[in-house]
Amino acid sequence: MSNGPQLTGIQALKDYRYYILTAIIVATGGFLVVLWEFPQVRPLVISIGLALASLFCAIPALTSTEFKGRWFAVVFGSLLVGIGTWYTSFELVHQKEALEGKLSGHVTLLQRYVNFLPPEQRPDVMITFAKIIREEYRQRDYDLVLQINELLSNIFPDNGHLKYYEGEVWRQRKDYGRMQDSFYRYLSLAAHRPAEEALGDAEDCYTRSTGFCGERTGWVCHLMAANFYAQALGANSEAQKRVFVEEARRHLKCEGDRFPTGFVQNEDRFPPTGVIRAGVDKLSKDLGLQN
Repeated sequence: MSNGPQLTGIQALKDYRYYILTAIIVATGGFLVVLWEFPQVRPLVISIGLALASLFCAIPALTSTEFKGRWFAVVFGSLLVGIGTWYTSFELVHQKEALEGKLSGHVTLLQRYVNFLPPEQRPDVMITFAKIIREEYRQRDYDLVLQINELLSNIFPDNGHLKYYEGEVWRQRKDYGRMQDSFYRYLSLAAHRPAEEALGDAEDCYTRSTGFCGERTGWVCHLMAANFYAQALGANSEAQKRVFVEEARRHLKCEGDRFPTGFVQNEDRFPPTGVIRAGVDKLSKDLGLQN
């Protein structure tokens, strides 16, 4: 009989701890709900909630051996995690839809502006944007270059300025697969331009709204030849090496046709024209390819 009061006290202490845990959880939940009313701090609320979720899930293991205490904390912690995950996904989808809506609005507005211009003035719009893109590229603001490209591609499809700078951005980011795709598209478009657009130096490109000139096309061919030469050097089989060497030779011919003097810029993957040509000639000889 003497153990009765002691057991009652222990049970009361356990209930007391349980009530404290419940009060803490309810107070924390209420505090987070209040903060939720302020959109600017919602990301912070989510971070705090997820951190507290981990804490609440761990508290019962440290303070309680009763099922109800563990169950309550784990459920509340899981609820916080669920809310945080839902909000993160919801917010990302919301932001994506908002950005797409803004882009669509900008495209529509710019398209209407271009349509209202007299036909003889419309090329000047693209020439101006081409100079802006060049400056942003020189400032290495590659994200902005791609954003401008995406905007203008809906209004000036198949434009040489846009495909050229798109490829150059991927080159700077060492994404040579995307670089190659962009430059293939540029060269495909260049092949169907008037003969006069196959001539001229780089500055001539910025007097033409279409964005094609001899030096630029030669430079694109130079970069493609260098890229295929690099792939040939790293090929795992003779069959692959043959394909890459043939592509490098084809683009070297394109470079020679459009810009006979070649290029002397020297980068790790893109050495001068003479170096590429000598390397490709050696590989062609080793593979028994005819000149």
